[in-house]
Amino acid sequence: MGVRAKQDIDSVGKEDVYASAARRTGLDSCLEATLQAASKRAFVRLPLESAEAEAEIKSVLANESLPVALLWQDWHESQGEGVIPWENLNPLLNGLGNLQPHETDAILKRSRLVVQLIKACNNVPNLWPETLNRLPLFAACQVDGNIISVSLKSLLAANENNLIFVDGREWLSPLIQAAPQIRPLVIERSLAEALRLNLHTCDVLMCIRLLYKASRVAALFSDRKDLFEKLLAQTYYSEGHIKALRCLLHGRRDKWEDNSSLLVEPSQIDAFAQLAKLALETVQQSWRLIAHDIIGQIALNDLHRKSLILTEVSVKTIESLIFEIGPEQLDCANIDECQCSSILNNFSNPELLKT
Repeated sequence: MGVRAKQDIDSVGKEDVYASAARRTGLDSCLEATLQAASKRAFVRLPLESAEAEAEIKSVLANESLPVALLWQDWHESQGEGVIPWENLNPLLNGLGNLQPHETDAILKRSRLVVQLIKACNNVPNLWPETLNRLPLFAACQVDGNIISVSLKSLLAANENNLIFVDGREWLSPLIQAAPQIRPLVIERSLAEALRLNLHTCDVLMCIRLLYKASRVAALFSDRKDLFEKLLAQTYYSEGHIKALRCLLHGRRDKWEDNSSLLVEPSQIDAFAQLAKLALETVQQSWRLIAHDIIGQIALNDLHRKSLILTEVSVKTIESLIFEIGPEQLDCANIDECQCSSILNNFSNPELLKT
């Protein structure tokens, strides 16, 4: 029994006919309640008004034979408690899944309708048939705000990778800007509950976890800046938090676990800045030299710098760096004699001067 024309549903109607009859015939309140409950079990109330549903959806619903009536919201005031067995629901979902809505509103309407039908089924299997599993029945929102149709198969895969969210867009937007290959989906809570998916809210901890799983981060600091500043603004820094901040600062996801000091390039490139660059290039660690214009874009206090192991290029830091990588590895052929003299005159470590 599918969605019926209004004249065919007088047995249910806008007013509970059973309850009305009970009142007219003077039946007691207990029997009236029993009859009301019986009428509710005769139908499932749909999450749309009759005028809102597309003709294609109405056609699919009308063509299926169901043990309960499907009523639009404007056709009845109370919530139905009818049950749709899986053997009846399966072909109905196949019919709805073969529709191809393109407009955002139509995609959302179909998804909400499917959720309501699934909630009315008391024996939904854990594993759906593969053909049904691949049908784009559900609505999901990409972080850019685009609503798309997705299949159960896609939702389960995203759920497995902790990429399904019901809230937290304020973190998701800067996250995918900093790590564009991350593809989270935002879905309505009712959909997540109906399909028994994770009810994740994207927050600072989830952001760090997903950033850690990313294979790379955006090449430009301007794309990483928003997430860096949101993480920097937190009051507590865990070890993972600091690693995420350092990664966003130097831009190398593959150096997540590397706790080597980071050096801030001076505003004016002098002999020591050139030596720092040469030393780091020699050991393929150029990522440790943070451009001056990057540091100029963010507000860092002394505690931030200490947590990030971030220091200015100076005589002391250059001496430490040369000892760290080994002075014998340096080839200073490209540093002119005047610059070499300036460097040597400022070095104070006698062991370094011997080399």
